[in-house]
Amino acid sequence: MSRVIAVYSEKGGVGKSALAAGLAAAARKRNLDVVAGDLDPRDTFTAELGIPEDEAPAFSMNDLLAQGET
Repeated sequence: MSRVIAVYSEKGGVGKSALAAGLAAAARKRNLDVVAGDLDPRDTFTAELGIPEDEAPAFSMNDLLAQGET
C-alpha cells in the first residue's frame, strides 16, 4: 500500500522542511521506501537533509516547474 504525505504552508519559517526531513528519516528507519522532493527555490529541505550546497543538484525541481511560466 502506498501513502503520500505532503507538508505545505504558505507561511515561511514554520518548520516545514524540518518536519518533512524528520518524516522521511523516520520512514527510512522503518525500512519504508521514500521519495522526497524540494520545491522550495531556497533548497531548504535539501539543506535539512545534510546535503552540502556545493553537492546539491544544479537544476532544482523549482527550476523544472518554472520552465512553463511565461
